[in-house]
Amino acid sequence: IHQLKGLQQFIHVVGYMSPFDDKNSKIAIDVFKEGNNYLKIKNPYERTKFLADLYIRHQASAAGYPLSVINPPTVVGSSKTGSTEQIAGLGLLVMSMRRGLMPVIPGGKGYRLPLISNDELAKFIVQVFRLEQPTIQTYTL
Repeated sequence: IHQLKGLQQFIHVVGYMSPFDDKNSKIAIDVFKEGNNYLKIKNPYERTKFLADLYIRHQASAAGYPLSVINPPTVVGSSKTGSTEQIAGLGLLVMSMRRGLMPVIPGGKGYRLPLISNDELAKFIVQVFRLEQPTIQTYTL
């Protein structure tokens, strides 16, 4: 698509915990051969997701197509209803609070629980789509 000048922008949604950004993603490694040794993350899902982020950045740089990487926090349900479809993790925490099993979320001043509603994330992606992207740009929400 890019060779035919049809690709205006590639939007890649990763996650706020990705260790790669516009500065440190220029490392010269073969993601498929060296990635698992380079990125010491125990969770296979996270590791492969972050290595995919690095691979897409490498490909965009090599081919010259415009890339927008969006690193959203944990995505929850609608901002209008406050509902979430998650039944584990954060969803379990919210359900426990609703039922009065947990009066507050544990944490403190140094603790951060980054969340974004699905409709606000969708609005942001549309805004990024409307921008003219000459190179690679990362947006951490």
